[in-house]
Amino acid sequence: LGGAGGGFNLAINALGANFETRMGISRMSTIHSWFGVGNLGGALIGAAATALLLSVQFHFLVASLLMFTIIIISFRFIPDERSTLRSSKLSWPDSSILWLALIIFLAACTEASIMNWIALFYSDYLETGEKIAAIGYTTYATALLMMRFLGDRLRSSISAQQLIIMGTLIAVFGIVVAVIGQDFYISSLGVFLIGAGVALTFPFVFSVAGKISANALAIVMIFGGIGELISQPILGVVIQKFGLDGGFYSIACIILLTTLCTWKAKLLHR
Repeated sequence: LGGAGGGFNLAINALGANFETRMGISRMSTIHSWFGVGNLGGALIGAAATALLLSVQFHFLVASLLMFTIIIISFRFIPDERSTLRSSKLSWPDSSILWLALIIFLAACTEASIMNWIALFYSDYLETGEKIAAIGYTTYATALLMMRFLGDRLRSSISAQQLIIMGTLIAVFGIVVAVIGQDFYISSLGVFLIGAGVALTFPFVFSVAGKISANALAIVMIFGGIGELISQPILGVVIQKFGLDGGFYSIACIILLTTLCTWKAKLLHR
């Protein structure tokens, strides 16, 4: 499942980058926004399945059949494109691509951390209780979705580098508001700012990497996978030692490192 999902993500982002190159317009943020639509839709379907007391086996079977049906129907509309800039083998990236890979590594650490710990932040730190805690993730995911729908329009007048830098600074401010506020509504506003701030990093970096070569896109995505994998046990140790507020401040530090790497990434001037 993990391997197939990784291949699917690589292919979709490569197709998106090829489309942008061919049409001369920005569309990667919109493509990534539909990942958010599926994410929210899947969460709602899962909640409905739980409410209906459906078994896990039945739920997974129906979900698999639904995905299979969608793929079969959509297959005829997917262009059969191959990268004209592909490398013969995976190779270590040069410094310009390495900056993109580091940005995605840090962005993956950030997004995985927020998605995995936001519910606990609400239930334990804000003491909302488990039933209300789901609102935290919904707030974050909604902001992510809205900003990605707007991202391509913004990129027509502002560079990817400027958008990511502004976004990461907004996200850091959002974390400070969420932690210091210690109030459901104020902290929710902070969480919304976090989601809006980090939303454009993935689509715009993938867009640039995909236009360079298939090898560059693959390297960037590998770094993202590594970041998602190693960040969670490390953050767990940090939270155990310094609490949820310390954990979220450490996420803010990661986002600031993303800002620095974005400033150094010359390819994002495109």
